[in-house]
Amino acid sequence: MTSSPEDLHHRSPVLMASRARHGDDDGAAGEASNHKLPALDVGASGRRAGGRRELDSKNRKAQQQEEELTGNTTVLAVVFVVSIVLMYTAFANLPQLSAEEYEHVKFPRNVQDLRDLNDFLQRYRERHYWPVLSGFCIVYIFLQAFAIPGAIFLSILAGPLFGIYTGLFIVSCVATSGAAICYMMSYYLGRGLVQRCFPTMLAKFRQKIALHRHNLFFYLLFLRVSPLLPNWFISVSSPILNVPLRHFVGATLIGLIPANYIHVTTGMTLSRLQSVHESTMNVRAILTLFFIAFLALIPTFFRRKFEEFDSKLEKKGASAAVELDDRTVVN
Repeated sequence: MTSSPEDLHHRSPVLMASRARHGDDDGAAGEASNHKLPALDVGASGRRAGGRRELDSKNRKAQQQEEELTGNTTVLAVVFVVSIVLMYTAFANLPQLSAEEYEHVKFPRNVQDLRDLNDFLQRYRERHYWPVLSGFCIVYIFLQAFAIPGAIFLSILAGPLFGIYTGLFIVSCVATSGAAICYMMSYYLGRGLVQRCFPTMLAKFRQKIALHRHNLFFYLLFLRVSPLLPNWFISVSSPILNVPLRHFVGATLIGLIPANYIHVTTGMTLSRLQSVHESTMNVRAILTLFFIAFLALIPTFFRRKFEEFDSKLEKKGASAAVELDDRTVVN
């Protein structure tokens, strides 16, 4: 049977080899396409797994922070209870008091309680000076360390108990010591608690600290002198905002002297005092504190002006040097 030219063409070895090659290529392409689909699926699943791992990591981190906060709060509570027990033990070992004297041994709530406590301590100090001094320091440091209001009553009592200058020295030392202890406890134990309880105040204070980072000591001095921020908040937030301890202690020691002086001198007029805030928060006292706070900012103001003046001189010197170089090149 005779084959037609078309059959011969289709049966050509060259054509058949070409078709075989094309067939292999198509098969390889098909296999490649079949292999690409799983690759895409693996990539998508990898991204999903990565997202789950990131979410799990965030959850674990949040859980660790919560556990750390709970643990630190528990330790802080234990330290508080132990401090109360130690303070009670110290007072229990003081020389015995009569039943009448025991009635006056209580934390003052008003001016009359303050007068009664002062009269009792005056008599008791004549017989037992050092126990009175020790008890005064212990209670003051305890109140400052745990940021408990009420230290102002002790500052007022320091005047009639120890005299103006001795009382001022004692109050300045114990107030600074208590604030330093508060700083350390906040740094090691209270960081998470402060961030959770005072986020807004902390964020605003963080901006102010960042703005005055180059003049931090004088800014802290200004805050301690002026009544713009509560002293307890400065003490608990400073370690969280990376305020150096040396700046904190120095500004606290110097900055609290004006307010302490007002409180101590107020105690010298305790018999005529009608209200705790009568002398400590009157217009004259507040204006005095603001004036001293303004004086504390004067070094910061002049330092900024000096830096601006020095920067201008540097720019002028640089431009003059460039002009001199240009003239030298031209000549």
